[in-house]
Amino acid sequence: MPDGELHNFTSSDFARMVGATEEDITAEGREVFDTCDFRYRRIEGQERDVLMEDIARRIDSGEFSKAGKEKKPRWESGWEENLREFVASGHKIESLTPKYIRADQPVRLWREYVIPQDPHFEYNWRRVFKPWLYRKYLNEADAIYELGCGSGADLAFLARLFPQKEIHGLDWAGASVEIAGLLASEHGLNITGHSFDMFSPDPKVHFKPRSAVLTFSAFEQMGTEFGPM
Repeated sequence: MPDGELHNFTSSDFARMVGATEEDITAEGREVFDTCDFRYRRIEGQERDVLMEDIARRIDSGEFSKAGKEKKPRWESGWEENLREFVASGHKIESLTPKYIRADQPVRLWREYVIPQDPHFEYNWRRVFKPWLYRKYLNEADAIYELGCGSGADLAFLARLFPQKEIHGLDWAGASVEIAGLLASEHGLNITGHSFDMFSPDPKVHFKPRSAVLTFSAFEQMGTEFGPM
């Protein structure tokens, strides 16, 4: 049985994890550490054995779907759900959090499985990681392009972090392009959505000079069919 001992993931831990210093953590990130619970307990002993057996069973069962271009309807449906919630909420940006960021589940940390105290541990970690990453690597770009912009959550984050930059969202799902347009019209953000299929990229699409290109949770969906990109 777990002993219940709690450990705390600190700003120093974050800096060590990403190869930075605590001074590199942005003001946005420090605010997250000040206001969120980053305590966790390790999964050990019999509890860990049960978890590992369940993971192995799920992998062997074939219940996980394979990536590929035939999965487009699934992504259309998923981002359409975010679009509906975005509109129904009165265009609240918080409604754009992707559904694959799930609360209340074990997470990997320090090469172990842990149970966070706060069910939104992973989401809050991203709120520290992304401003650090973006300010470190995208500061000098005049325009930023996100390949596979999905729910639009990152587009909104980038546009608010860098209000003077052009933010472009590219996705093959029509709902994603529509979300990008609504972020621009309803929030006045400098965002443009573009229809773009990474399995069959349009050679006429060009990035502007002094641009940065990023992608999160998109390229791996291509499986082995990434050659054209």
